[in-house]
Amino acid sequence: MKEKMKRLLIVSLAVLMILTSIPLTGFVGLDIGFTAEAALATEGKCGDNASWKKDAKTKTLTVSGTGKMWDYTTHEPEYMADPETDIQNVVIEKGITRIGSFSFDIECIRKITIPDTVEEIGYCAFSSTSITSLNLPEGLKVIETEAFAVCEKLKKVTLPSTMEEVGENAFSYCEALTSFNTGSGNVRIATTAIQECSKLKTVTI
Repeated sequence: MKEKMKRLLIVSLAVLMILTSIPLTGFVGLDIGFTAEAALATEGKCGDNASWKKDAKTKTLTVSGTGKMWDYTTHEPEYMADPETDIQNVVIEKGITRIGSFSFDIECIRKITIPDTVEEIGYCAFSSTSITSLNLPEGLKVIETEAFAVCEKLKKVTLPSTMEEVGENAFSYCEALTSFNTGSGNVRIATTAIQECSKLKTVTI
């Protein structure tokens, strides 16, 4: 009897050692009494030569690298996968040339920093954000359709002299917008670019 108990104890210990050495991913789909959730990413790729990094303490997302960010027309960026995301500051570093479509269309964003290497801002890139001010750098050429639409707290816009094109509804439904300055450049502005901005008082051409 004692010998049987001894053997059973040895087998049990062996099974326990094997189980604890197997990665939890091996149990996906099996009900073993507990679940393991993958940690949400804090950094990753957002372009062929561009990457992002999120700092939870400062609520800042930084994009670095060179060239264009990806357009997110069919899926959301990885950094917005968390339904409780609270990115308040977006910093685009020098070297990035295009901010992709739907890159940052979330209400919690309050401040954005755009360098003078950026030439294009994509479709709905910053729509529905909570920015109150906007510094568009010299070097910027194109603002695509609805790029800043429904930014309800944005108060003033001045286009740089390098601007060439502002797409349809680019700043539409910006309810707090009171001033829009087209700058000194030769820019094509869609007729609907600033429609439904109920507080707009001054348009300088």
